[in-house]
Amino acid sequence: MNVTLWALLVAFLASLGGRDQLVVAGLTARLGRHAGLLLLAITTGLLASAAAAWASGALGGVVSRRAAIVLAAMALGVAGLESLLVPARFSAKEPTRSFFAAGLVLIMHQMLDATRFLVLALALATQAPVGAALGGAMGTALAMGLGWSAGAAMLDNQRALGRARRLAGVLLLVAALGLAIWISGNNAAN
Repeated sequence: MNVTLWALLVAFLASLGGRDQLVVAGLTARLGRHAGLLLLAITTGLLASAAAAWASGALGGVVSRRAAIVLAAMALGVAGLESLLVPARFSAKEPTRSFFAAGLVLIMHQMLDATRFLVLALALATQAPVGAALGGAMGTALAMGLGWSAGAAMLDNQRALGRARRLAGVLLLVAALGLAIWISGNNAAN
């Protein structure tokens, strides 16, 4: 599989039950299914994924290939910690009808979420930031579409989604540890 497909897959899975998806589900449940909200969520996901890919290009351009792989392992670990430790909940009593406010909340959630750290890790590890950004944006779009279409049903299952997110966080930490062990073994062999 190429980096775009990997990024699509990990972005979708990492976004399930995420703060941004629950915001979209909550606003949809309270305000109805407005296509503008879905378009806004997809746009902010695209911008956040592009920013993560840009960061990988900026970092990858000034460090060696080995250092880029170390940074990828660190980004993978941060994604795991974010999924494990940062609870994703939606409990707004009176959500705003302002697209600007909703967009601001979404982009703030998305800029430092597990999905963007995974896009950063993939872009650093593969040296393919455009493919990682496209896959990350598409995976986020699928997850936002699910939140938009599920609405109240997703909010009713926040506890189960939280458990799945914590499990994903543990798996990401194990993957980061595995990559770190591989890096240290690879450095010892050289």
